[in-house]
Amino acid sequence: MNLRYKTVFESKKVNLASVEVLVVIPCLYEHLTISRVIYRLRKIFGGRVYIVVVVNHGYDPSIDKAVEAGADVILLNESRGYGLAILTGLHYLISRFPSRMPTMIIDADDTYIPPRNLPNILNAFIKASNSFLILGRRSVEKGSMPLINRIGNILINNIIRILGGLKVGDSQTGLKIFPLGLFHTLREKGMSLSGEILLNSWLYNYKIFEIPIRYTKRNSNSNSKLNVLTDGVKILWMTSTKVLLYRIWRRS
Repeated sequence: MNLRYKTVFESKKVNLASVEVLVVIPCLYEHLTISRVIYRLRKIFGGRVYIVVVVNHGYDPSIDKAVEAGADVILLNESRGYGLAILTGLHYLISRFPSRMPTMIIDADDTYIPPRNLPNILNAFIKASNSFLILGRRSVEKGSMPLINRIGNILINNIIRILGGLKVGDSQTGLKIFPLGLFHTLREKGMSLSGEILLNSWLYNYKIFEIPIRYTKRNSNSNSKLNVLTDGVKILWMTSTKVLLYRIWRRS
């Protein structure tokens, strides 16, 4: 898999020795919201968080905003998609931090609002198990998610439950936390990476938890990167085939 990137812009605002949580944020022209996402995470975790923003295409004003807010920025050679942006960020981190380090992925559009007590929640899960996946189960505010997206999420949740026996309330959430080493199992390059993170955690017997989070309206000048038709079909196909294969492997 080609995970080469062009440039890294370093904020130099983080003491690496104090880092306890890693964050990867895929970003494409979210300069109106990226600063708020970073500042919120830095407020929640204090100086213990190291944030990498992966920018997907050429010059993006999000770069300056992210560096000013205290994140490092990776600039890809070309626009290559949500999944590959996250994989590139994870690849960048795994050469610098231990595989057990808790790692969050979150969108750059400021729609996901993590709870303020997230560090306490995370510490409790880490004490319970080194192999875990935390899903941010979205409490959707009125008008913040199109009906077709809700229907798609429910459909995928039910496919996973019926075919695999795994019951989750929000399989397609864009906020997940897992050990950095899970990166070595991931292959999906598009929007279906989100589902692969869940399914691979299930395959390798990670403890899977859901925590409630707020999901708010997108900025009116920000456009969703999800193509409901093409991405939806790919997600459904990947989910159905992998659930069936993984169920066979788990029984063998």
